[in-house]
Amino acid sequence: MIFDEVAYLQTLSHIGPAWRPTALPHAVLLRDIPGTALRDVLGPWPYATAPDPAGLPAALAEMRAAGVVSFTGMVRPGAGTDPADYAGEGTRMALLKPHFVIDPAAGPPAPSARTRRNVALGARHWSIDEAPDRAEAAGTADRLHRALQARRRMSAMTRMPPGHFAALLAIPGIHALVARAGTAIGAMIIAAREAEETHLLHFLVDEDAIATCPSYALMAHIGESWRHRGPVYMGGTPDGPDGPGVARFKARWASGTRPTFLLTAIVQDDIYRRLAGDDGDSGYFPAYRRPGATIGAPPP
Repeated sequence: MIFDEVAYLQTLSHIGPAWRPTALPHAVLLRDIPGTALRDVLGPWPYATAPDPAGLPAALAEMRAAGVVSFTGMVRPGAGTDPADYAGEGTRMALLKPHFVIDPAAGPPAPSARTRRNVALGARHWSIDEAPDRAEAAGTADRLHRALQARRRMSAMTRMPPGHFAALLAIPGIHALVARAGTAIGAMIIAAREAEETHLLHFLVDEDAIATCPSYALMAHIGESWRHRGPVYMGGTPDGPDGPGVARFKARWASGTRPTFLLTAIVQDDIYRRLAGDDGDSGYFPAYRRPGATIGAPPP
């Protein structure tokens, strides 16, 4: 999938450089561990293809040879993975969060009266443009994302730097879909479109346009036109105060949810334990990156 590729991870270079281990089906990001000369690796955001359980030991050995301390990866929804297959010494797979999906096999959900009114309102004010100018789309995405950052607590993975959207939209298979009224863009969705499924990556809305429902116009179009080529994955519920509202909005269009899993592995146990210190049993992974944690002494 598109998220597996080095070209996609290069748009996230604010996290670290991209690296493609030969024993993994996807690239990873190499992250410096603060206060040390060590690194760990993070899989693609929002998720990637699940590694073959039988090949995971070889992947971890490759990471160990590269001096990596730990591995954290998100596994795409709908992958059919069994967490028990990944249980091993220092390795664990656990539910991260459910992701909403428009599943053509399940049929469209019945919209509420409010949703129908908002879709009609959006249709009166906005037209859908599936092929906006790339530079216009990137500039608009930058502007709307900066506004989103200002009002929502976001992780380092989701606080995109300047230039991210221009690089992202240059990748084959990444598409912008906008709700347009003349030169104004009221909302945008950036998606990764695969041969048999679609992954919605960014939802961006102009706060000044919310009353005329451009996001409803976009989602109605996707629900009607895009679901025929396969499932449309819409992401999960974000952390923070906006989370419940975002979840309600996504649930209006979804046929259901699919589990997204977090795969973690301690690659070098002795170094990991030394860095984690008293946070080693906190449940946060990697423990030394828990907010507020004090990184222990690195190895001599």
